[in-house]
Amino acid sequence: MTSPLFVKSNDTARLESLLREAAEGEVVTYEQMTAAIGRNVREHAQGSLVSARRIVGRDGIHTAAVPSEGIRRLTPAECVGKAKGHVGRARRAAIRSRQTIETTDFERLEDSAKAEALAVAAQAGAIELFGSRPAARKLLNKTQGNQSLSLGQTLELFSK
Repeated sequence: MTSPLFVKSNDTARLESLLREAAEGEVVTYEQMTAAIGRNVREHAQGSLVSARRIVGRDGIHTAAVPSEGIRRLTPAECVGKAKGHVGRARRAAIRSRQTIETTDFERLEDSAKAEALAVAAQAGAIELFGSRPAARKLLNKTQGNQSLSLGQTLELFSK
């Protein structure tokens, strides 16, 4: 039996088109989106809107929600801020993950679960370290002049 082919919904395609056509900095209002698909986008088409935003994001068209107004197409400078926010959120999640492992009763875990817990704690610690403000400053200083860093160079920078 063959796998079914993915077919984008008409609502997703229309919303994607609106987001693509928006100029940088422009807000596509919820009313515009509702008119384009013929039903309330916030009540009945949130999934289509999420899909449309994900699709255009893969093509470098990044967006942000404007509460009670609509979806704003971001400028390149705003994209950097959005990416910074993602790193901060990942760091906070890593801190919670590490704290969960630290407060887990290891005596009640089997050896394989202990090993897994220690691996997760190490991963979380690395994310926490690289997402910190001092790390961001160190990386910013090293990338001045538009010099990108490989993973090896980044790890070497923090091993000193």
